[in-house]
Amino acid sequence: MSEMQAIHVDISAIHQMRSAFMDAVAEIEARVSAILAASGVKPSVEPFGHRLEKFKEAGASPLLAKANFGARNQLADRIAELLPLRADIVHSTFRPCIIDGVPAVRIVNAQNTSELYPVCRVLTERDLYELVTLASHISKKLAGLKINPASSPRPPSPGAAGVP
Repeated sequence: MSEMQAIHVDISAIHQMRSAFMDAVAEIEARVSAILAASGVKPSVEPFGHRLEKFKEAGASPLLAKANFGARNQLADRIAELLPLRADIVHSTFRPCIIDGVPAVRIVNAQNTSELYPVCRVLTERDLYELVTLASHISKKLAGLKINPASSPRPPSPGAAGVP
């Protein structure tokens, strides 16, 4: 079959998984931003990869438990591994194909199309489901990082001046 012939493949389930993956990665990004804000890092519009580095390098603060730095760094590394896939999925047109009888899509990141041999990924619904599962797992782990409560003054002792 020539490249010019249209392939009729129902990839609606793949598009749904694409959307679920983008939502799961957006949840990761929101959690990282919240932790950065709680650590005193001002919100910014810089690329997520830059904020991820700030997340990984953030020092001790009264709000982020120092005991979580090891877990935080592991999560940051796992998120960094997802970013190239996220970029390819977000910045590509899905081209339907069939691989071993399974509906799939071919994607080439639009930012790389001028390369002599751009990377072409082939993804099935199952592949995207596994990415959604991984991203959701990372998001849950981020939510589990303990953030120390803000310091506040102790309540007055009973019988202290000014206490009824």
